This record gives sequence, structure tokens and C-alpha cells, in this order.
Amino acid sequence: MLLNALREQATLRWELQRWNPEKELGETASRRLTGLLAVSYLLFRLFGLEPELQERVRKLLAKCKDGEETLRSLEPQFAASASVAMNGLRLSTDRLKSTFRTYAVGAPDRREDQEKTHELELELLLSELFTPRQKELLRKRAEHAEMTKTEKAYFYRTVSKRLKALANEELHALARRLIGK
Repeated sequence: MLLNALREQATLRWELQRWNPEKELGETASRRLTGLLAVSYLLFRLFGLEPELQERVRKLLAKCKDGEETLRSLEPQFAASASVAMNGLRLSTDRLKSTFRTYAVGAPDRREDQEKTHELELELLLSELFTPRQKELLRKRAEHAEMTKTEKAYFYRTVSKRLKALANEELHALARRLIGK
């Protein structure tokens, strides 16, 4: 979750200068956060994630009381693939590594998935309104590709009229009202 948050946001609230983990979370939760940030940093470094992300986690760790000491104490255990004791819990480093590999490193980028989903939704909506030939002409027009004289005439005679209707704000408002959104 931390990895996704760091990738999606340029600055987390935690990274702001005035944010203090002890004040915001209390002593117990702050110690847990320190341990989780240390483990996250070690995983980021082990799997060679972006240096900027590693640095951001390191800076967050520096804000935590005993952050550097926690990191130094976990490094040897992590390197030896031994269990890590953290706030009364024992965590298997092998399981942490394999889980991180599966869900963070091996997983496709979320933005790529969102872009593909968006493209498919757009394609479906265009299919509701336009024929395959008309969609092809829309793509050509959007990409500034060359159209034949016949394609241009058909585009302006038929497709452009539908596009004008789609672009009309009053028509949008009416459609939203009628479908109940």
C-alpha cells in the first residue's frame, strides 16, 4: 500500500515538514509505523525499486523516533532471511519477500490497468453510437491521419453531425436527467 501511495502522490501528508508521528499516532502506533517503514525500505532496496521512492521512505523513517536504529537492527535479520521481531510480532522475512515480489514487483502497473480499462470503456461507448467504419474515421481524425476524399465527405456529412450533438451541453444535461444521474 505504501508503494502505491508513493507512486501515485508526489507528497504524502506524512512527508510534510510539520508532521510528527509521535504526536499524530501516539507512542505504540509510532513504533509500529517505524518498524513497517524499516521493513518497507529494506524490501524496496532488495527489489531495486526506484531510488526516489527508497529515499522518500528513508526520510519518513528519519522522522520516526529510533528510525535509524530500527533499520540497523532489522538489516542483518533481513539479509539472513531470519524471522524479524517487531513490536511483539515475529514476521517471516521469506514470506514478506515473496508476498512483496508477488503483489508489488510482479504486479502490472495499476495506471496501465486503469488506462486499458478506460480505453475499453471508451470503445464500448463509441460502439453504442457509431458503426465500426465511423469509429475508424474518428480514430483517423483524432490521429490526424490522411483520409480519402470519400472518407472526408462521409465524415462531414454523417459523423460530424453526431459529434456536434454529443458535444452539446444541453443534450448532456438532458441525458443525465433522463438516466437519473
